[in-house]
Amino acid sequence: MRSSRTAGRTGTPPGSASVEAPELDSSGPVPAQASAEAARRGQGRPKARRVQEPTDRSEAIAKTVLLGLAYYGTAILSLRLALLRGQVTPIWPPTGIALVALLLFGRRVWPGVAVAAFLVNLPISPSPLVAVGIAAGNTLAPLLAATLLQRAKFRTDLNRLRDALAIVLLGALLGMTVSATVGTASLLLSGAIRPGTFFSTWSVWWTGDAMGVLVVAPLLLSLRSRGDRSPMPWSRRAEAALLFAGLGVVAHLVFQSDLQLQYLVFPFLGWAALRFRQRAAASAALLASGIAIWAAVRSIGPFAQATLVQKMVNLQVFNASAALCSLVLATVAAERAADIAQRKQAEEELAHRALHDPLTDLPNRMLFMDRLSHALAGSQRRPGSIAVLFLDLDRFKVINDTLGHEGGDQVLLAVADRLRGALRAGDTASRFGGDEFVVLCEDVKDWRQAVDVAERLASAMRQPVALGGAEVHVTASVGVAVANGPADHPERLVGRADAAMYRAKERGRDRCELAAQRVQVRAVSD
Repeated sequence: MRSSRTAGRTGTPPGSASVEAPELDSSGPVPAQASAEAARRGQGRPKARRVQEPTDRSEAIAKTVLLGLAYYGTAILSLRLALLRGQVTPIWPPTGIALVALLLFGRRVWPGVAVAAFLVNLPISPSPLVAVGIAAGNTLAPLLAATLLQRAKFRTDLNRLRDALAIVLLGALLGMTVSATVGTASLLLSGAIRPGTFFSTWSVWWTGDAMGVLVVAPLLLSLRSRGDRSPMPWSRRAEAALLFAGLGVVAHLVFQSDLQLQYLVFPFLGWAALRFRQRAAASAALLASGIAIWAAVRSIGPFAQATLVQKMVNLQVFNASAALCSLVLATVAAERAADIAQRKQAEEELAHRALHDPLTDLPNRMLFMDRLSHALAGSQRRPGSIAVLFLDLDRFKVINDTLGHEGGDQVLLAVADRLRGALRAGDTASRFGGDEFVVLCEDVKDWRQAVDVAERLASAMRQPVALGGAEVHVTASVGVAVANGPADHPERLVGRADAAMYRAKERGRDRCELAAQRVQVRAVSD
């Protein structure tokens, strides 16, 4: 219900760029050349600001004009769907458009609302002064609503129940009291309405503005929400088409019948909210409300024998119920989906932490042994052999004692990165603890290829590690064990590689040792 559309019932005619200045020595006089250079750089700042400010101003003006056109166009359309000669409108979409624009573009676009509201109300107001008062109320209401929502930490994606409650309570119910109060008071002071009709006029006005927020604002916010950008599969598209086709047919039949069957629409609203979230839910609510308004304007179906007041009450109850049902159900569904996603992410993180080293993020002993067991079990179905490389840093205790544990951790991180870079695709590097790293090599041709991999790892370790402006030299002793076959036990294979590593340390460190498959031990020097 808008401004003098109520009066008609009484018979009244309807960012800037910055340039750093050079550092000057304060202990002596400033050279003339440096002063001139600083002056030239200083003069560049206002120019950069002058370039940036017109761009921001032009963008703000464009948004303001766009808002004004949208406000004016939807207002004229709403007046054509009024219940009484272009005067009593059950829903006023411009309020929802204005609120969304103020939330997204900022309060600086308010002139677009003010000018458009004045132009809409001027032809149907008792006087230009009344049109100014009504336009002031139409501007202040969304400004207040946007301010209250921002103070309440409102999020425009509407993925929390608190956001849905905020836009209902603060944006629609509380914020729109301003436009209803100012507009009705302007009509009262001008003599367009009698004091006895103040409350009825105010209530119709308030419900129309509030419904504009409840029906239009969620839809507009959902259209700019990032959401899921992945392409919708054809099955989901078919389901959405069936949903909206069914809703349109059912709503049309419901509002063609004299029976009170409006409740048949709500399962479709729940379907849209739970399956397709806010965008589909808001669109479904708008479709259902549009069909209901059309039936009320034409006085058919449940509105055929109703008076104007009965039409307004029944229509507003249905519109409010449809909007609230869609908004709340979609928000609850989104919030639940977010909770499930967070719980799943937490479970995945816990599982990852249980199977990976917390410092290097390499697989830990448990995950390594599991992969080794699977590799041994499947080795009979693949050519090649399984090899385990046991790598231990030489004199790492000295590094820890010299650089501290933080420095030692940095060295371990560097070692882990080098292992990832030096290994073949499909190999697994793990950290067993301390300075011990174990590598699983699958599909090696023979012990020679396994030794080649070990020597490549040992060579990668010899590269100095940059740490705090200094270089730390690290070497490693590597033990290599090749599996005897699928029957080989994982623990025994790792133990043989471990024993070979200790022989490498005993024989001078920074070398590779191959564990014989049976009893003999053969050494492979660098």
